[in-house]
Amino acid sequence: WVEFAYLRSRASLATNVSFYSSDTIQNIQKPLLTDPIKRAANMVWACLEFRELLETNNISPTRIRGTVPLCMEGLPLVFGTTRVPGAEMDELVTYRPPPGG
Repeated sequence: WVEFAYLRSRASLATNVSFYSSDTIQNIQKPLLTDPIKRAANMVWACLEFRELLETNNISPTRIRGTVPLCMEGLPLVFGTTRVPGAEMDELVTYRPPPGG
């Protein structure tokens, strides 16, 4: 899936592949904002909150119908990972800050 959807595709990931870039997720404050600036600020806030949960290992597994856990292996790649263009297939590169840095 990663190779096909992310590394060989030439389409924009945020709009065509990545479900992480939605402002209708549960972390976004309700009601949904209509002012674009407030909506963008709220999205940034929610992303930073999610990143903090991720870095402190405080994310509960997402479950289908409350029972079957989904694979969360890709979550650490949500922040700090970029797709470096290649001739036929791109490469994922992840930046990891040094401990304490």
